Amino acid sequence: MAPEELEVYFATLLGEPSQCLASLDRDRDGRGSFLAANARRHELPLFTRNATAGDAG
Repeated sequence: MAPEELEVYFATLLGEPSQCLASLDRDRDGRGSFLAANARRHELPLFTRNATAGDAG
């Protein structure tokens, strides 16, 4: 999973400010806000796979 997405999701769940939300919004067309909204609704979104994880699938 992309660590930035996890940071946004868990920061929102914990009520803490996210350090990655703005960059995800900017670079991924609002992805940070989408993940934060999912967290506030206690929904589990599909996270983006981390391309550098070395998992060939």
